[in-house]
Amino acid sequence: MDEATRGIVTVERRGEYESHWQLRTRTGGPVVAEWTAELINDVSGKVLGWRTTSEADIVSAGSVTFRPAPAGDFTEVHVHLQYSAPLGWLGTAAATVGGHNPGMLVREALRDIKRYLELGRRVTLTA
Repeated sequence: MDEATRGIVTVERRGEYESHWQLRTRTGGPVVAEWTAELINDVSGKVLGWRTTSEADIVSAGSVTFRPAPAGDFTEVHVHLQYSAPLGWLGTAAATVGGHNPGMLVREALRDIKRYLELGRRVTLTA
């Protein structure tokens, strides 16, 4: 999926446990969805868990778990995500047809993060 068809996510930190997210289909484009997320689980170096608040266009909850990889000085990152798209299955279908399949967007964002961590280069995080 190229950058032209991927969404752009902007994140604003609102406190120690809360952040506000906005999704645009392109740089400078209109906001198509936004939500506030709260951190509900934080075990340093092991797990981060979150859920959206009542202000969410996209209701979601999830966690990221970090585990030492068996092969040495690496870390495995596991993401568990649950969400309810606006308009239910119809919204998910429309997003997929429009090139914004939620599962694919999450995988692409994780690849961006992996590239950054492995190469130490600045990358644009998109979702």
